[in-house]
Order: sequence, then structure tokens, then C-alpha cells
Amino acid sequence: MVFPFIQPENKREFVVDTEYLVQCLEIGLGNSSISSTTNSFQFIYGDNYLDFVPRYPCAYILDNNLYQQIFQILSTSAYPMLTFLKQPSAYIVKRDGDGDGVSINTSRAFRFPFFRGIPERLTYQKLSDVSVQNESFELMKNYRIDFNRIVHCLIAGSSGSGKSYTLTYLISVINQFAHVTVVDPKCDSISRYCLKQNIPVLYQEKDFSSDEFVSKVNSLLKVELDTIYQRQSELLENPSKKFQHRCLVIDELLALTSLTSKNVKDTFFALLSNIALLGRATSVHLILVSQRMDTNALPIAVREQCNFLIQLGLINRKTTTFLFPDLDSETGIVIPNGKGTGIVQVIDGITPPNVMPLLVPTIKGENI
Repeated sequence: MVFPFIQPENKREFVVDTEYLVQCLEIGLGNSSISSTTNSFQFIYGDNYLDFVPRYPCAYILDNNLYQQIFQILSTSAYPMLTFLKQPSAYIVKRDGDGDGVSINTSRAFRFPFFRGIPERLTYQKLSDVSVQNESFELMKNYRIDFNRIVHCLIAGSSGSGKSYTLTYLISVINQFAHVTVVDPKCDSISRYCLKQNIPVLYQEKDFSSDEFVSKVNSLLKVELDTIYQRQSELLENPSKKFQHRCLVIDELLALTSLTSKNVKDTFFALLSNIALLGRATSVHLILVSQRMDTNALPIAVREQCNFLIQLGLINRKTTTFLFPDLDSETGIVIPNGKGTGIVQVIDGITPPNVMPLLVPTIKGENI
């Protein structure tokens, strides 16, 4: 199994103290049916996972509630030696044994992926120091984002959580290999950065009405949609053709649509939905930012097409409802404090859909 965290080869080997984890689990659950003394379960660990193996028949049910309880206990009791990776739902695996098979009593297990240590924030002197390799880049130490696997990106967080900080980092990196266009309704730090770096940016000017500004945004969306149609025609002739990535970045969706008329807003949502549905095969991407991602900010159809999800700031059931609807409980994820922290998930069908603690890189020499 491949995990996005890559273990450095020179890091000292760490052996999971299963006896300690067993004690923590038994005390934490307080369930006499789940006890090592009655041989009702055992822990088996691999390089990047820990398996909770129940011995059937048993007096407890393997369900999502039990999985999340065990995850919460493991996550906090193993920190900071290990970071267990949150799963959207119970992760159950079939056990194959060592060639001779396994008993029906122990042929299944709860799997808890982990990596050694804790997430580490990258530090750069300036944004231009960030390197890109084969259209992939580091978001945290030993955690890479392969943009060829990204469809669209959503970034959510309350005011002051570091959305603009995170977005500036992503724009600076993606601009190294993609054509980037930015929409900034606030005419704030994002606009200043883009103007300085000669990145196309549409920002709100004092002479623009809300409808006029969103109409200009719609014109940009139509350009991207026309590009999709053109590339679709080219793919009919040459299905293996590769295109340069194109990214349309829209900051503060709620500020963009909250004061517009219904007709203009409906057109905006329709264009967004078409690009979200058709952009994947033609390397046309959306990066959308908002304080919250409810239906006032964007259509559900757009949200469902996004596979790179970032939630910044306070993490609880209320803040994760829209970006992480399958996240049954936020408890158990140990999230560091500071600007640009939260959780991140990439759903690409290749790596497990782990919900990771996030620490956005620090840029020491620049005020972003």
C-alpha cells in the first residue's frame, strides 16, 4: 500500500509498542468484552499500518462507531511518536496469513494507517525557492501533491485562518507549470501578489457594480469552457494528447455571489458546474476559496467533483460539514496550532483517502 507520506531512508527504525497500545485501548474503551486477557483481539503492525484483529465469535460488533473510538484512542496515545491517519469510515481488510491461510476466527481486521513522527511544516526563505518536479510539489515535509491527479481544489476556513496565505503558496507553485488566472473580489493581498508576478488577475474596482464584476468573471469562465470544448475535439483525433494545465482561481466565493442578481448568479453557477464536470480530461482546473462551502457559495455538483480538499482553522463538526460530509467525527485528529493549519484530503483513487493534519509552508523572507 502506498501512502503520500514518504519515510526518509535515514530515519531510525521505530518499533510500535503494542503492549502499551493494548493497555491504552483496554482502559480507554472500558469494555470488558475487548480485552487481551480473554484473547478477544490482538494488534498486528506493518511498516505503515496497525491492524486490530478481533477473535470471533466475540461479544462486540465491528462497526464504524467502534473503529472511530479505537482511532481516537490510538491517535492520542501514540502522539507524537506516531500519527494515525483519519479515515472517512471504518477501514476493514481481509487477512491472508503467511501462506497457510488464517482461521475464520481471525480472518478480518480494522486497519489504522499511520506514519512515524508528526507532520512537519516546510520553511522557505522566499516563494521562488519552492521546487516543482514533474508537476508535483511538497505541501508538507515528505507529503507531495501530484497535480496530474488533481481534478479541482476547494479551500475553506474562517477569517484569519490562513486562506489567502495558503492560496498564495499554491498559486506560486502551480504557476511554475500551469496557466493561472485569478479572480480576487476583495482586491487584497492575492491581487498584489499576482500583479507583482505578472499573473493575470481580475479584481474588484470601485466603478464595478456587483453584477458587472460577476459578469466579467463569467466571461473568464466562458474562456475556460471554450478551451475545454476545443481540447475535447483534439482528444477525438488524438486520445493520448497531453495538455498544459489551466487553473482558474476564485477567491471568496461568498463575497462574489452574495450581492448579485439571480440571473447573473445562475449563469455563474451553471458555468462553474460545466467546468467542474468537463475539466478533468482536458486539464482545466478550478481552485475555489470561501469561508464556507454551502450551496450559497457553490453548487453541490461542483463540490462533488473536487478531490483536493483543505479546511483551515477551527476543525469541528460545524466547519467540516460541507467539505468533509463523510467524516463521522473530527475527534482524534491532532492538529497543531498556528496560521495555515487544518486538515487536507486528496481523493485520487490511488492513495488511501486519508484525512491529514495540515501545516502550510512558512515563507520567512516574504510577507504573504
